[in-house]
Amino acid sequence: MVTQKSDPLMKDEQDDEKVLNNILSRLEAVESHKIGSKELLVRFDANIDKDLPWKFTPKQKNISVKSGENTLVFYYAENISDSDIIGTAIYNVTPYKAGKYFNKIHCFCFEEQLIKAGEKILMPVSFFIDPAIDDDPYLKDVDTITLSYSFYFIRQLHSKNNRN
Repeated sequence: MVTQKSDPLMKDEQDDEKVLNNILSRLEAVESHKIGSKELLVRFDANIDKDLPWKFTPKQKNISVKSGENTLVFYYAENISDSDIIGTAIYNVTPYKAGKYFNKIHCFCFEEQLIKAGEKILMPVSFFIDPAIDDDPYLKDVDTITLSYSFYFIRQLHSKNNRN
């Protein structure tokens, strides 16, 4: 279970370590499911709200995975403003008919993200594609799935020039 932090300003290296440990433990928990036979290309896409002064890109443009295989990828984000900003991401999986088979174990989209002025971060996404996709006759033609994120501005916290 992923819980939202009560104060996004409390983000530090210890929090990052807890997140990584949580991801690893959840990955171990799902290791017991079967690996399917279908090879899929998963493409990654990143979009930003025009009001959000961040750079946001996937670290990999695409990867090849087998259904059922646990996969960990990262997105890169950089706050290019002089203010601490909180944003939130929403995701979309296409083709739509494949969405029900795309299972995220951990995702930065589960909670709001604080990126401090000038800060650069890597944000993990851990997922697998349910091996039941192998037997779905409506998905026999699907060999590529796109995971797309759009980040939106929530609020500005501090400016470098206005910190106490």
